[in-house]
Amino acid sequence: MAVKDGHVHDARARLNGEPPDTYSHHFQHGEGWCSHHWTREPMMEFSDLLRRVHGRPGAYGLNGSYREFVAFINGCDAIHERDPLDGFREWLALRLGRGSNLVWWELVRQITIAEQGNGCDSPEDSILVDRTFELIDEFLTQRASNRS
Repeated sequence: MAVKDGHVHDARARLNGEPPDTYSHHFQHGEGWCSHHWTREPMMEFSDLLRRVHGRPGAYGLNGSYREFVAFINGCDAIHERDPLDGFREWLALRLGRGSNLVWWELVRQITIAEQGNGCDSPEDSILVDRTFELIDEFLTQRASNRS
């Protein structure tokens, strides 16, 4: 990173074809990549951001583990006052038929285990990550159709 004219410039922004100035301003003020990503493109939907992160986790500083994706998603959700995933945990619990006392990432794990049906209680990270994005996309699509 380099500082120029009060802005932090990051090579990731240039690699993604994004103007460095747009990435850096919010990062310098401690709002992080996720916050900046939303404010840089106000029309970008939460699901679009998640598709990008899922497709290129390294570009967002993630190593591809389920734990890191969960942390990233929770951070994005928290920055936006829990609106993007409002109701997601309850939706997952209804889908599973139990677990209303569990956090959403554990519900995703329980759903994945139930769907695999092979008795394995610890699915691979890559399977959990893929299933997480599928479920979030399904939830957001259903919620959007219910609101219109």
